Amino acid sequence: MKPKQRGFTLLEVMVALAILALTLGAMIQAGGASARNVAMLRDRTLASWVALNKVNETLLLREWPDPGSHADTVTFGNREWYWEVRIGKTSDPELRRVEVAVRDQKDAAPLVELIAFKGRSGTDADTAVDQGKPGEGAKTAAGAKATERNKSGQTHPAAKQ
Repeated sequence: MKPKQRGFTLLEVMVALAILALTLGAMIQAGGASARNVAMLRDRTLASWVALNKVNETLLLREWPDPGSHADTVTFGNREWYWEVRIGKTSDPELRRVEVAVRDQKDAAPLVELIAFKGRSGTDADTAVDQGKPGEGAKTAAGAKATERNKSGQTHPAAKQ
């Protein structure tokens, strides 16, 4: 009788190493793709915050925006971002289209593009302020008195600014 062999043959070891190499290669590739995705998501998140800030700045402007575009840079999240705001007319003369594009490099494709619409308010207070009628400038945008709520929940007229 032949003694029973113990251990693996060279062919079995080579097959096991080939499978291990393929598996480790796939895992490293997946880890690299995951790291790239995390960086891309971080960049797009920061760019979307920059774009939202620019949209809100434009929507909060008191004056009616003229069609056109302007661009600049802003530092946000320890990085420099390139933004462009384009104001366009719409079929409604009381509505403007606001497009914001944010890039991480000057001539790169935008990471984020947002579109918003700014309407012109038709209240008497807005019209009076826009036309510069005397005595009407102290009214708020909605033409009503502003109130503030104190800690006890009571309301009182807001302080004049």
